[in-house]
Amino acid sequence: MVSAIEVALIRDFLGSAAGFAAAAGKVLECEPLRQVSRGRVTRSQLRLLEHVAAAGGRTIGDAAAVLGVSNPAASKAIDKLVRRRLLRRADAESDRRASVVTLTDTSRRLLAALEEARTRRIEEIFLSFSTEDLRRTAGFLRRLANSITNHSAELQPR
Repeated sequence: MVSAIEVALIRDFLGSAAGFAAAAGKVLECEPLRQVSRGRVTRSQLRLLEHVAAAGGRTIGDAAAVLGVSNPAASKAIDKLVRRRLLRRADAESDRRASVVTLTDTSRRLLAALEEARTRRIEEIFLSFSTEDLRRTAGFLRRLANSITNHSAELQPR
């Protein structure tokens, strides 16, 4: 059984973890994205661009799944990025009714600049931490995430 003091420490830890996640998202995602794109690309649009980049091309249905929206909503989001010359849309070779979405040279440059900005931020922030500190913390967070995930899986109905 966990004591009241341990529960308080765990809650403090979870609050710190939430603060860390929010700060990391802001400093390593939002600010570099705003800087590189000059505020013209949103985080959800970035997720879509990164997803297309990882796969080398995606369908509207793939985009909808990544964004968690309907196919028409994904199509609308893609059309915006096509108009901004960040995505290219073409008929799929296997099915002319389907569209395949790929990156443009502009979006490739944007993603490369974003990765460079993120890397600079990471280097600045983590310079003062030893390799061992980072390794130990990463291992702890991985074990914690696995424990939470396993506990969540145990609670799912079978």
